[in-house]
Amino acid sequence: MDILKKTTVFFAAAAALVSVTAACMMVLVSTGILTPGQHTPDSLVVSSADTKTTAARTAQTAAPSETVATTEVTVRSTTTAEITIKTTTTTKKTAPASLNGNDVVAYARQFLGTPYVYAGNDLRNGVDCSGFTKLVYGHFGISLPRTAAAQHKKGTPISYDELLPGDLCTTVYSDPSIQYTGHAAIYIGDNKVINALPGEGVVITDLDYLYGEYSFHRIFNNTAG
Repeated sequence: MDILKKTTVFFAAAAALVSVTAACMMVLVSTGILTPGQHTPDSLVVSSADTKTTAARTAQTAAPSETVATTEVTVRSTTTAEITIKTTTTTKKTAPASLNGNDVVAYARQFLGTPYVYAGNDLRNGVDCSGFTKLVYGHFGISLPRTAAAQHKKGTPISYDELLPGDLCTTVYSDPSIQYTGHAAIYIGDNKVINALPGEGVVITDLDYLYGEYSFHRIFNNTAG
């Protein structure tokens, strides 16, 4: 009987140690004492009869890049309790207060020659027109919908005389004989745009190269001169 009591007390103390350890980890991470960049042990093992699974999550967010570090502390046990610390980091860019459109153009130029792929979403291996604009602007934290027709409705409408490098140019085709419903491109200056075209890929063309009239959109605070 005494042995049973002692064993029960021992396992209860071990289970309490596990709970306290997990709670301490949560406090260290949430207060910044333990950060995702610091070395953490892969596992810590203590004795316990507890067979439950417990998970604790903490998150730290830093503006403006919205870098979110999530630390997951999991307690698992059968005859022993195992504490595993796992850290993952994800970064989501937010739109800047202002941006020089020439930087957008310089980034877009890196993908000249990328093949055209309908509905493609890879700036190196294949994109279509709206995929190209969405991904280029997205690199700077500027969110656009996926299709040219939807992008056509975004931003502040501007005139041709107001165009700056980096501004969005779109057109919507109402002619049913035309295979595509619309087109999207990025203005680079000198009456030229960079865009993804069927059979040509990502190329630079004159603004009036395609059928239809463009609409011009200021989708971010453009400081290009």
